[in-house]
Amino acid sequence: MNAPTPNPEPAAPSGELSPLAWIAAGFVMPCFSPGYYRRGVRRGSGLAIGFFMVFALAVTLVQTLRVGASLASAGRDLQQAFIEGRVPTLTIQGGVAASNPARPFIISDETGQLIAIDTTGAIREIDRTRYAQGMLLTRTELHLLNRGEYQSVPIIQLQQLLQADPIILDAPGVAALWQRLTLWVTGVVLGVMLLANLLIWFVFVAILTGLVRALVGLLGWRGGYGEAISVGLYAVVPAVYIAYLLGLLGFRFTGLQALLQIVVMLVVFLSGAGEIAQPNAATQPPLAAWRSLIGAPFLAALVLDAASPWPYRSIVMWALAGVTALALVLVSFIPSEKSAPPVPPSGGEVKP
Repeated sequence: MNAPTPNPEPAAPSGELSPLAWIAAGFVMPCFSPGYYRRGVRRGSGLAIGFFMVFALAVTLVQTLRVGASLASAGRDLQQAFIEGRVPTLTIQGGVAASNPARPFIISDETGQLIAIDTTGAIREIDRTRYAQGMLLTRTELHLLNRGEYQSVPIIQLQQLLQADPIILDAPGVAALWQRLTLWVTGVVLGVMLLANLLIWFVFVAILTGLVRALVGLLGWRGGYGEAISVGLYAVVPAVYIAYLLGLLGFRFTGLQALLQIVVMLVVFLSGAGEIAQPNAATQPPLAAWRSLIGAPFLAALVLDAASPWPYRSIVMWALAGVTALALVLVSFIPSEKSAPPVPPSGGEVKP
């Protein structure tokens, strides 16, 4: 008598994405699709790490674009101020800036933006509670603020880079000097952001995930760290977008993005702990990745906003985010393709 033929393994769910398509969909789908997290865990932490590196690189490039665009805009305003005589000639020698008369000069004080020169010490830094972007030249430092990211550079370092001492800032020379300064600062920011986002941010998310995993473990979640880190890396996406939108309203504080990520992770873990820990691949519906295309206009607006902020940007971005979220909710009612039926044993029929 022939030995019974073993049952074949359940077929992988239809609609599985290639790694490249999966990473592209990850820029939107973690914001609204529990199925993305379940499949992300099943596909392993290696792909999750790869996605995070691509996402962090994209965030870095957008941040650098913001800095470069902000500096370019400040340079144009500064040059115009020199031409109109609103700013006297500045002399920078030995890492120290001086102007005559010595008093603060506010070149641009628009809503959320500041461009100022003060060699008297009256203005020591940019007020981050009042301004979202700005540039301040003090007696010994150049301060830059770009939507929460604050940096100060000693003037002596700029002189060493430019190999110029003294530096005379007047209407004819400020354009060329500012162009060189913009390229240098943008390059430095790119390097710092690459280190911060690709390495330090990853380590931070790994530690944060471990803490959240320990917490949900007390509440009954039994997944391993490999599953948890996958959830943590994908949860970065909604946390970044929500923090950005809240920042447009002036609501920002240190640790806001981390707090948002913790909330997202808790929701994902506790709303589908069993499915995430041991998903049933045979009955899991296919991933409707085409829905992520709905978020493309919002992502494009993020890049355009970084390059050149437009008037009423808070209203525009919140409206666009709301429309995108509404559209994603509506299309979620469109039924997916049917999941694969159970595979009957070979040579037999499925009995009721």
